[in-house]
Amino acid sequence: MSASGGVAGNALCGVGILLVILAFASLRGAIQIAPEPKRGAQLVASGVYKYMRHPIYTGIIFCVIGLFLRQPSIWVAVATALVVIFLFFKARFEEKLLLAAYPGYADYRRRTWGLFPGLRY
Repeated sequence: MSASGGVAGNALCGVGILLVILAFASLRGAIQIAPEPKRGAQLVASGVYKYMRHPIYTGIIFCVIGLFLRQPSIWVAVATALVVIFLFFKARFEEKLLLAAYPGYADYRRRTWGLFPGLRY
């Protein structure tokens, strides 16, 4: 591990963990592991969700990329790629469910970032 890789990796992991914490705080009682919206919950569009649709997934992605920067190897690269690909497809699936569950989701989706800051999808 290079010193700069360790610093960058630690910083990215820290940002990822902060995003996950902020997302949990914003979701409160609406949080669940399954991609289906929680029964009776409202669409959360405040806190970090005001800007991002998937801050938990983004936080996880930042963490695994940070871990790769700290420990660059083929195995960590493969694991990182698998996590990113899995979360990309999970987010797409979840968005279909959210579009069906919440009439305002299409508009929310147009004005917020997807998995990566600055990107809508």
